Amino acid sequence: DRERGIYLVTRETRVAGRQFHGRKIARGFEDPVTGSALGAAIAWLVEHGVVPPGEKAVFEQGTEIQREGQAVVSANRAEGRVTEVRVGGS
Repeated sequence: DRERGIYLVTRETRVAGRQFHGRKIARGFEDPVTGSALGAAIAWLVEHGVVPPGEKAVFEQGTEIQREGQAVVSANRAEGRVTEVRVGGS
């Protein structure tokens, strides 16, 4: 059975210096940092011009469940496509 859920992103952050706040909610459980969702989120943000290609974006996640995480993500564009999606953090 595949897990399904939703990943929410907002610019409203709780900690200064972070650009985005994310939440991954599925079946009554919340993830403190969700690498796969962060990769998809930065790809979408770069594709739609919210984050410039190659620029690092800092996400916070997990504050609602007292398991605060931070991730630094980036993606590039080449030949009209998003490439080189990178996700790192703790």
